[in-house]
Amino acid sequence: MERHTVKRFLYLIQWAIVGGLAAYFINAKYYSQPYLSYPNPVFQTVEKVVHPGEVLHLKLRRCNSDAVAHIYPLARKLVGPSTSVVLPILSVAIEPGCHPMEISGLQTIPLSDEDGPTKPGTYHIEGFGQVVGEVNTWNVHWRSVDFKVEESK
Repeated sequence: MERHTVKRFLYLIQWAIVGGLAAYFINAKYYSQPYLSYPNPVFQTVEKVVHPGEVLHLKLRRCNSDAVAHIYPLARKLVGPSTSVVLPILSVAIEPGCHPMEISGLQTIPLSDEDGPTKPGTYHIEGFGQVVGEVNTWNVHWRSVDFKVEESK
């Protein structure tokens, strides 16, 4: 009888481990959230009018709900009338907590794209921060308000 009891105990341990792993992965897949958030994902611009080659400053608030700092990739593109220009991907650091900030130097209006010089018109910049978790990967999207691009002076 004792051998049968040990075998049953080992089966219980095995199923407890399998059940625990299943609960962990279900929780991580369906209930976990990214540490990065933008309380208002539509960023204001400091400048209402810019010229190609100039820097556009964005005002934003971003939050890191984790207890440690993180570095994440930031993808961006300039979207305008009948065009979309992918801007270089950046690595961005964020400390724990919520941080209001003004970003400069990240959003330089390109002088040209594959179709020639950047044309005058109404544009916005959109992008996402990519957060990689234990099981999931999230793209946390944002965009700027519309702004005008005028011909170079």
